[in-house]
Amino acid sequence: MDSGESQQEEVNDGKFVIGVNETSFECVGEGEDSLISVPDSTSSLANKAGFRRGYSLRKSRRERSSLPFRSGNFGPTSRSSDPSSGRGSDLEGDEALGSEGEIDEDYEFDRKLRMLQSQVLALADRQMNSEADRLAYSKQENSNLTLRLRLLEENLRDLEIKSDHHLVEEQKCHRELLVRLDKDRQLELENCNIRLHHAEQQVRHYEEEVNKLKVQNERLQKERDHLQSEIEENREELREARVEIRQLQNHSSRRDADLFKEREHYQHIIQELTAQLEQARGLLERVEATVQSSVVQDQENLVTKIQDLEGELKRLKSENEDLKESCDELQGQLVSRCVQEGRELLSTSPSPVFESLAQELNQMDAQQLKQALSEQQEVNTQLRAYIDNLLLSVVEHYPQLLEKTFQPPLYKQ
Repeated sequence: MDSGESQQEEVNDGKFVIGVNETSFECVGEGEDSLISVPDSTSSLANKAGFRRGYSLRKSRRERSSLPFRSGNFGPTSRSSDPSSGRGSDLEGDEALGSEGEIDEDYEFDRKLRMLQSQVLALADRQMNSEADRLAYSKQENSNLTLRLRLLEENLRDLEIKSDHHLVEEQKCHRELLVRLDKDRQLELENCNIRLHHAEQQVRHYEEEVNKLKVQNERLQKERDHLQSEIEENREELREARVEIRQLQNHSSRRDADLFKEREHYQHIIQELTAQLEQARGLLERVEATVQSSVVQDQENLVTKIQDLEGELKRLKSENEDLKESCDELQGQLVSRCVQEGRELLSTSPSPVFESLAQELNQMDAQQLKQALSEQQEVNTQLRAYIDNLLLSVVEHYPQLLEKTFQPPLYKQ
């Protein structure tokens, strides 16, 4: 055989398969007792018939290929024969002739066919020789299988008895388990009913609590609304009070500024008077010194100078009194102006405090106002006298405290 050729042989319980390049022959037995017999005459006739069939097929192909304008592809032709059983099968061969140059392949096909026929004959002889051994083996195997079947039947009967006994026990266990499950289910059902009843009681209690809380919530909401309205009113009053306080602060700041200016003016007047007093004292001291130093001077000139000095002193005292009177008048005018502004402010202000103060001032007559003003003036006079005494005591005992304070006006004068 060539290297490109492949053969397959299989012998399995009376079945033979031979394959050579997609060409197969199959022989199948019909049972353990079936025998394959291939007589020599039958095989020779089959060989001759197959050879004639192959030769006629090749001849017809050559004739078809030699025709003019004739070209084509032929599909594979398969033929099979069963020389052992006498049944004919088609011989398959898949050989395509596409052109005139492929004629040599027919000879190769004939060679392969003869080779396959010889192999089939050899296999048939081998099967005839091994059939007796196979029959003995089959009988032994049959007896073994029969014995095994009996053992299996006995085992099956034992298993059936055991399974019946086990089934009875399982049924008994299952019945006991069902009884126990019924009892457990009944107990669980009773427990569930008890819990359900308790839960229903809790739900009713919670519903009552919810209703109470709703009523309490409504009451608290009303109180909150009332408190919010009061807070808004208080905020409005607070804003008005802040505005009034701001106005009073502005008025008080203006009044304080006016009082501070008047106080500075009075202090300036007091400083001037103090300076004049110091000048008078210095002049008096100088006069006394001149009198003591010059006794021999003219007595008349001294008397005239003393009279002039006394007149100057009287004039200064009168000016001081005039200034005090003018200060009192200015203070009275200031008080009256403040009272007038207070009345105007109280008349324009909506605050209840200012309204009560305005009503109080309106209820007072002119005499009462004058009396109150005179009392305030007396208080101011006492305060002024206290300030004068304080200044005199400072001048007498601690003049060094006033040197820096009163030195610039003295130098200016």
